[in-house]
Amino acid sequence: MTQTSGRVQGFSSFHTMWKNLRTLDGVPNICRRGTTRTPSLRSNSNRTRCLPPRTSDVVENLSEDYCDDFVCKSSPAVEQSVKQLARDICSTAGWSPRQFAPKVSYSDKALRRFEGNEKYSRLNFLREFLQRGSCKVAILKMSMLDLDTACIEWTLSGEHALGTVDLRCRSTFDLNVITGKVEVHREDWDFVSAASAASAVFAVSRLTWSLQENLVDVAEKVREAANQSKEDMESDNYFVDPMDPKKYIQQQDTDFDDALQLGIVLTLIYACVQVLRTIEGSA
Repeated sequence: MTQTSGRVQGFSSFHTMWKNLRTLDGVPNICRRGTTRTPSLRSNSNRTRCLPPRTSDVVENLSEDYCDDFVCKSSPAVEQSVKQLARDICSTAGWSPRQFAPKVSYSDKALRRFEGNEKYSRLNFLREFLQRGSCKVAILKMSMLDLDTACIEWTLSGEHALGTVDLRCRSTFDLNVITGKVEVHREDWDFVSAASAASAVFAVSRLTWSLQENLVDVAEKVREAANQSKEDMESDNYFVDPMDPKKYIQQQDTDFDDALQLGIVLTLIYACVQVLRTIEGSA
């Protein structure tokens, strides 16, 4: 009987110990076999933590509270990309080409248009126009307009020889929900104080810079097309002279050159009109 009683007490103690292991502070901690939960796509939809501060040679006095109200309603890849885009804005007032798809399409208020992420390294107007170390950037709002569309609203303030330039910017990104890469990027901004001389000079200078960069893109495309099709064009432009079978005649095709010259003239006329409108609006 004593041996049997000892076994019963040992089993009771083991049962009590197992019951205590199953419960931690009153919360069951049981892992049943075959009931492992798969993480949901919305597991990253919680409020994001503030991003670590970063410093750069361009932007100073950064705001670190911009991510408090951001709730991502898309994939984890999109969430990470949007946070990285906000980091890039705060660190350099620009963007890293790594966040964009190879064939990304960019457009902004000042008529700058291009395709290809390699051209983001040429978006250096702010560095050239504003005094070094004078920029101040603050993120106002980060939001998801759709499952694959994000918007970041931010402000930029910088010093120029003619005064302070204050901008309120709006960056809209269309992203691939699988890769998180930006496929379409649109930029828009408004002047906080449009009547200042620095704002007027900024508008004219930014428009002129955009048109110059667009002409550089056109020249590059023409050069690439000429290099790729040089042999084909040469073979197509030569034909045998009917009067002399041993003689070849080259046919001149000036349609492309005429179209290119017409496009350049129209671009310059349009640029002059926009400059005049900007000057009249700031007067």
